[in-house]
Amino acid sequence: MMTRQENNPEAKQPGRNRLGKLYPSLVNTDVLPDESLDTVQNNQHVGSIDQTGWHTKLNIEALSLTLTESTTPLEVLKHFVTTAFLREKDSHRKGGSVAIPPSDFELHLAQRLKDAGVLGVQDITIPCRVVRLRTNGLFYLRANQKTLSFEQKIQLLTIESALNTALFAERYFLDANMASELDLLAFEKKIVSTMMKQSRPRCATTQSTQEDGEWVVRKAISLHIESLRLSQRLVTEFRTNVHKGIAAFRVHLALPEQFPRSFLGADGSVKEATFDDLSRAATVYNLHLGMLITASAFRSSKRINEVWLSGICNTNKLHACLFSFHITRKQFEDTNITEETNPLSVYQLWNAQIDEADGILHAVHPLFTLDDEIFCPPSRYDFVESSQKRLDSVAAHALGTDEVSGLSIDEGQAREEIITKILRNLSSSTEENVRTILSYTANSTDPTVRAAGERVVSRFIKGTLAEDDFEAISEEFVDGGVLSLAVTKAQRLIGEKNYQDAELLLREALDSVDGNNTYTDTDTTQWRVFMNYVDRVLYNRILSNPEKNTRLAPMSYFEAHLLISIAQTLQGQTQNALQHARRAVEIAPLSMSARLHLSHCLEESLDITAAADELKKLLLLAHDPESIGFGYYRMAFFQWRLRHLKAAQACYQFALKFLPGATFIIGTETAILAQSEPEFSCEDMNDDEIYATLIENQIPIAPTDEVSTIFLDGTRASLDAELFSVAKNFMMNLGIMTKDDVYFDMLNSIEGEPDR
Repeated sequence: MMTRQENNPEAKQPGRNRLGKLYPSLVNTDVLPDESLDTVQNNQHVGSIDQTGWHTKLNIEALSLTLTESTTPLEVLKHFVTTAFLREKDSHRKGGSVAIPPSDFELHLAQRLKDAGVLGVQDITIPCRVVRLRTNGLFYLRANQKTLSFEQKIQLLTIESALNTALFAERYFLDANMASELDLLAFEKKIVSTMMKQSRPRCATTQSTQEDGEWVVRKAISLHIESLRLSQRLVTEFRTNVHKGIAAFRVHLALPEQFPRSFLGADGSVKEATFDDLSRAATVYNLHLGMLITASAFRSSKRINEVWLSGICNTNKLHACLFSFHITRKQFEDTNITEETNPLSVYQLWNAQIDEADGILHAVHPLFTLDDEIFCPPSRYDFVESSQKRLDSVAAHALGTDEVSGLSIDEGQAREEIITKILRNLSSSTEENVRTILSYTANSTDPTVRAAGERVVSRFIKGTLAEDDFEAISEEFVDGGVLSLAVTKAQRLIGEKNYQDAELLLREALDSVDGNNTYTDTDTTQWRVFMNYVDRVLYNRILSNPEKNTRLAPMSYFEAHLLISIAQTLQGQTQNALQHARRAVEIAPLSMSARLHLSHCLEESLDITAAADELKKLLLLAHDPESIGFGYYRMAFFQWRLRHLKAAQACYQFALKFLPGATFIIGTETAILAQSEPEFSCEDMNDDEIYATLIENQIPIAPTDEVSTIFLDGTRASLDAELFSVAKNFMMNLGIMTKDDVYFDMLNSIEGEPDR
């Protein structure tokens, strides 16, 4: 498991229904054949403790079901531990007892949980939920609060480890309840020594004939690591540079405090662990973990020829690297690692940076950082808008453009690049500063750059802009101008409910632009605004006229039309508002806010059918949970107005799959509807009923197959082309839509934008 997404527990993973069949069905042609993973299916609630004639028998899966259904799982575990020890004590009471003693397996888990401090913790102080991870079936204790003390984190991790170790034991022994305490202690040692057996090849498969790129390699690594079944929680970060054949990892190591308080000694006796014993146990575990992740990296793709790895120790008092190495594929393949292999000797063979004394690791200097340019070439974040690069045929088809610049969304990027250069050369002399600005702007072919230069120079001369206030200078140069100022003032006026003055201000600003047809489409040019790169790719693939050149209009132009429409709507000027709303949608056809507002304007004009049709257009293009959820939420209202009550019910229920946080408001609305409309039902519809109802009423099922296919094509293509500004936008949406940790891992593997 990588950096785990702390999702709200009531978020029911919208992807598991419609999206589970859509995004993953298209993405997961890459399937991990993993015979070591047992599918966890619980179809009925049974008691976690069964009775036999000799002792009670612990049923881990039944205990799991109780824990995952409970809102206070720590209280459940506390009761489990207390009951186990009471029955053990009562079974030895003189004079006989009716209590059946617990099995050694049950007692062993109870003792491990007691050692972890479960009797001292409360759900009030550490509110958490227990979940079973989809990829590997392991227990995961998800804290319901963002800040935990170091001690609380250790408690949760140790409890989680005890549960997972018991889970492994139940699947290892023919009957874990027949195992003795010594058997169970020996098994705990075996878990670590056999860890490398999980490193057998599990490469993601693909039907593509292309060579593995960043998408395939990052996904394979994420799948491998998410599939590992380890007794301690795994948190790791990674980077890849597939072009150079490199993968780099920073692994957060298990801490001594997370390990069992007793162990099986070399002489076969049970020993209580000192802190040094715990530290040695952590050393053995962490060294095996480093080897396992290295193996996973090499076996993710044949294109990976080098692995860099550092093991990091994080406590409330210490942040240190405990080992660091760089190894080639040949070095790894020449190393014979068996269950009996001393991991320390392997690290020494690999010339690792490591300082070990008496089985305990001490801090060393890491060989690298994950931000090193060898792993994270700065060119991955080159400005899309000014790029001269051409795309290969596969990427060009996926992204809908032959050139990288065809993905541009930032109209102000040219000004941002120029002001960065200008600021580096400003001095204390106004005359020199004016000359500097004009040298960069006066002869520009971009009229917005020339205008920006003239604005800043004018304010320097008038003394209204401080020449040492770089932030203000940059803001004026990039986002200044009549439209931007008008939008800012109009937003304030609308907030003050001064709609008339806001309208007048925006109309005056727009007249100076629209009067000159500055951003009016022609036979050769179409002017558009995009909110993000996903919108741009969808536009390129679905809406763009290939006979015309798409140019970027300022965001302030779009905002001005939207705001003036809002101001007019609030004054009851429905027809004028409709005109500007339609212009906003024309200039930004994938904007959710623009289409929702146009739909509202049509509603105000009493054309409910047209309002619903506009929402259908929104749903045909929607690709993120918010757009889809709001689309169906508003559609439910219009279907009610059109007397399509079953369709309204289907839309409300489908909206909840994407907006789980709206449960209260949607529940309230449906309850009111049920009271006023006898034919309206609040009973849950299953997915098939929802889909059938939507189709019957000609309401699109979002995201559509077309949008999903384009979305996934674009995600892979942008990652493989190393256009990381674009790829990060896609991966964020993919993670949110699917709620899949594999995709969140891939997102986290994309480094941030470098300092320029």
